Amino acid sequence: MEPARKRSVGEIFQLSLAIIVAVAAPILLVLSLWYVGQLWPPGQQVPLPGDQPIDAGQPQPVPAVEPAVETGTIEVNDGIPDEDYPAPVQTAARQTVPVCAIFFNGENGYGTGFLLRPGVVVTAAHILDAQGYDNLESVVVYCGDRNVVGSVLAFDRLRDTAVIDVDCAAAALPLDQRQLNARDKLYATGFNYRPQRTAVDRFLRPTWPKPKAILRDRGPGLGEEDVNQRVRDMARLKVPRLQAIDVELAPGNSGSAVVGADGAVVGMAVVVDRILGVSFIVPAVNIRHVLDEAGVK
Repeated sequence: MEPARKRSVGEIFQLSLAIIVAVAAPILLVLSLWYVGQLWPPGQQVPLPGDQPIDAGQPQPVPAVEPAVETGTIEVNDGIPDEDYPAPVQTAARQTVPVCAIFFNGENGYGTGFLLRPGVVVTAAHILDAQGYDNLESVVVYCGDRNVVGSVLAFDRLRDTAVIDVDCAAAALPLDQRQLNARDKLYATGFNYRPQRTAVDRFLRPTWPKPKAILRDRGPGLGEEDVNQRVRDMARLKVPRLQAIDVELAPGNSGSAVVGADGAVVGMAVVVDRILGVSFIVPAVNIRHVLDEAGVK
């Protein structure tokens, strides 16, 4: 029988290190799991690189929107003091409201809308579609000297009409769905805007419908192609077409109400044709269709 071999100092050191590692590894594993549990308790998702942790139990903050500020009730136009406008027209003008669409990509879309009745704002759908409707995070309406977050009840891209449910007081405005003619005196209402699209003051502008021929058989040489394409799409799908009025509204006034002397809404401004110097409105019959789809009577 051979005598036991005496181990070298190096071998003894390696054996001791192996024993220490074998004992310490489970302890380190348990401590690591405990630390991870403190960072992300059960029920929370561990964020991946580039992700932002989201606490599903907390409402997400709405990005701040600069509130609209009015310096006057109604601007004087064409030498007509505001009190000389018919009272129902003034009511409709005061129910015109700034609208801001907030998108998930950090961009905002600005425009106008009007309170058709308490809690119901009608506006142009393309405002909510400025960065893609699927990318819409929230919509904010300025009414009663405050910004109010609303919810979309209906969105119709073809008719360029959207309906928003919002906590705003208002009088009920009737809809006038008849065919307009060139003798109808109308009033366009909207806002003069700062570059940031905050309202400076609201306006009323007398206007008249343009002859229907301005929309009939529009070829490539008549007016802006964007308007022509809208007209062709609506005609192809047998949707009542846009109506021209002889006032050129400014950018940011899409969604403004156009009313008759009795304060009834005959349409909503949606696009300007700068070649012809006219604005086009969605007729009230289209607005009624979208309201019906939303279940708003």
